[in-house]
Amino acid sequence: MIDRLVIHIPFLDTYVVNGNGEDTGIMDVAHLLNTEATVAGRTVNRTSDGRVTVEDLYHPYESIPSWASGMAVKSFTRPMNSWPYVELKASPAKLLQGHNVYGTEDYKKCVYEMLGLLAISLPKLNAMLDVQTAHISSIDVTYSVRAASQQIADQFIKYCASLRSGQTKSREQYPTTVYFGKRDSRHKRLKIYLKHYELKNYISELKKKNSDGEYDEAIAINSSEELVEYTKGLIRFEATIRKRWLSERAIPVGLIELGNYAKKYSEENAKSLWKQLHEEAFKDVFKTFEGGQVMDYSDDHVLDLLKATHSKARNNGSMNHSVALRAFRFYRSIASEGYDEIHATTPSSTFYRQIGHLKEAGIPLANLQNLHKIKSNVVPVIQLIKMDYEKQHPAIYQEPVSGLNRPKLSLVS
Repeated sequence: MIDRLVIHIPFLDTYVVNGNGEDTGIMDVAHLLNTEATVAGRTVNRTSDGRVTVEDLYHPYESIPSWASGMAVKSFTRPMNSWPYVELKASPAKLLQGHNVYGTEDYKKCVYEMLGLLAISLPKLNAMLDVQTAHISSIDVTYSVRAASQQIADQFIKYCASLRSGQTKSREQYPTTVYFGKRDSRHKRLKIYLKHYELKNYISELKKKNSDGEYDEAIAINSSEELVEYTKGLIRFEATIRKRWLSERAIPVGLIELGNYAKKYSEENAKSLWKQLHEEAFKDVFKTFEGGQVMDYSDDHVLDLLKATHSKARNNGSMNHSVALRAFRFYRSIASEGYDEIHATTPSSTFYRQIGHLKEAGIPLANLQNLHKIKSNVVPVIQLIKMDYEKQHPAIYQEPVSGLNRPKLSLVS
């Protein structure tokens, strides 16, 4: 689903003074005083005659409330090396249905909901913008796999904390979330997390701020028994894809052009663009999961796997287990000393040859990287599940309709 959109909408030429070129400029913040936007000052002074002056005006992030969620809005009037613009940032799923446990892939619907909310809530500011030249700054596409239980999902996150494949490495870990990639990457950032705990935290935050009852509907939606139950064991794979990453793949970033491209892609490939982008963004991580299954780490089982894969019959009819036994001893070394230690102390050719033997026997690289954390002869509570992009909603799911005509909450962050 499309989980989050960040849209940049340039101001019309009328309000901008060109800077170093046609694509750069600055805008007098005073123009915003005639709109509904909140204007703040970074410096407040008192003159010798007692008057209070406010200097260095700017438009801070503010939240436009919808019927059950909100959209962040901010004007950038003096951006570095770009045209002045307004940024819109929101979860379209929350705007449309009040939650983002699951949601739509309908890009046009998501964009219209955000643009419509801006036009309805801040019409004077909206009139200053050139929507036709708006573009996507980043888009979050999120899909889920389901573990057999929440306990297995909990173990899976711990398992992911030390995953690495190629240039993709886990860089930040929290009890229920693992991030891949640099926080400030201009290409993409990946996140694997447990939706059940995130939803519970979101409900708690809403309740803390609900002194006047303005969050009653949002709390009711997100606290529904069916929704909470659906999140149990749900493991989310979220890809934040930025403008540069799209451009490098010749995918248009213009707000309208991207919608047309996505529609054409779906018609020609019988698959949504968003699923394709997600699959490509996570390909290194998914590669690490190849052959993943609930593994039996008992020595007997591993040895049986290796013998079944690598043993060969001799001319006299007996079995030659030498390759399997060497691979098994290598496996036991990793189990006792750890993947990194064995990697550092084993000749490269030997290391990767033995790793290859283990992988051929059906032991995923990710399991080997975590092997030293698992006690000997204990079956780990880990389930690696192949991503099923066609099963992302409960059976009762219906495409959401616009909520723009519904009564708004007074304030939602």
